[in-house]
Amino acid sequence: MLVKIEDDVFGLIKQRFAVGAMFHYGAQGRHIISVTSSQGAPFFFSAWLDEEQVSQVPEFIAWFQEMPKVLRDDIQLALESGEEMMGEYPCEPRQLRVVASRDQVSWSRKDLALLPEDAARLLALPLSLLVEDGVNDANFIRHTLSPTWGEYLEGLLENGSVEFSHGGGVGSMSRLVSELGEAFTATPSQRQTRQQMRCLRLWVMSDSDAHGPWVGAEDFSPSPQVIGLSEKCAKHGVPHHILRRRMIENYASPASVADYCQLRARKMNRAERRKVYAKLDALSGLSETSRHFLNMKKEFGDKLDEHVFGVYAQRRGVCLFDELNDQGQQELEEIGRAILQEA
Repeated sequence: MLVKIEDDVFGLIKQRFAVGAMFHYGAQGRHIISVTSSQGAPFFFSAWLDEEQVSQVPEFIAWFQEMPKVLRDDIQLALESGEEMMGEYPCEPRQLRVVASRDQVSWSRKDLALLPEDAARLLALPLSLLVEDGVNDANFIRHTLSPTWGEYLEGLLENGSVEFSHGGGVGSMSRLVSELGEAFTATPSQRQTRQQMRCLRLWVMSDSDAHGPWVGAEDFSPSPQVIGLSEKCAKHGVPHHILRRRMIENYASPASVADYCQLRARKMNRAERRKVYAKLDALSGLSETSRHFLNMKKEFGDKLDEHVFGVYAQRRGVCLFDELNDQGQQELEEIGRAILQEA
C-alpha cells in the first residue's frame, strides 16, 4: 500500500507513536511510505537534496530533527525503501492518505483517508486473501502465478504483508463479507472500527462452479451461491475474483493429471486401474473448453488439487504457469496484479 502522510500530521504531538509505527512498517518493506507536501506530491528520501521540496514539508523536517538517531535511521530507511519500491513496483498500489483532521477522514477504499492512529492499526493488518480452501487454493495461487508475480507474493507472505485465510466454502465466505461490510453502516464503536479495517484488508477468490464459458456469454453463469458472494463483495467494495474455469482443478495440465492418476494406480487392482486410465484417455479426447468445465473432482477424486498444486508443483519443481494456455496465463497475471495492488 502506498501511504501518503500529510505534512500537518507531524504537528500532532499525541500521534507521534502512531506515525513512528508507520515508518517502522516502511522500513520492514511492508508498505511504501511517503510524506505529502502542501502541493500533494509524494516526498521521498532523495527529495531532501532539493531545498525547495524540503521547504514544503516543514512539520516533517522539524519532527524528524527531534527524533533520536536510531529512529531517524529507521525513518530514513523507510523513505529510501519506499522510493525504491515505488520505482520497481509492477503495478499501481492502493493508496492511503494519513490526515490530521477528522473532517478529512474517508473509509472508502477508492479514496481512503484516515487519522494517524487508525492508519497505523490498518497498516499493521496483513492483506487477507480469502479463499475457499486455505491450503489447496493457496497452493494454486502460489504455484500457478508467473515467476514475476510469484516472487513478489512470496516476499509479501514472508514479511507478513499478506496471508491466506481459509473461507470454508462460498456460503461461509458470503457471511463473513456481509458481517465485515455491515460495520460501515453500524453505530461507530471500537469493534466496528476493527471490522471496517478487516474489510479494507480483504481480497476474495472463489471457483465459478460454472458448467461452461461464462465470461461474456449468456449460456452459462457462475452458480447462484457464487453470484451471491460476488454481489455482497460488490456491495461492500471488496475485490472478488471469480475463476473463469469451473474450479482450480480445471487449471491442472493433462501432464499433471496423468501424474496423479499414475500415482493412484499403484494402489489399485487391475480393474480399478483400467477405469482410471479410461477416464484419463477420455480427458485427452475432450476439447480444451470441455476440459475447463468438466467436474474434475467427480471424475478424478477430491485429492487431485492437493496433488497437482502441492506434490506435483513443489516436489517436481514444475512451473504450472508455463503449462497454461494464453487465456489461463492472462487470468493468472490479473490475479497477481490484483493481489499486489491491494497489498
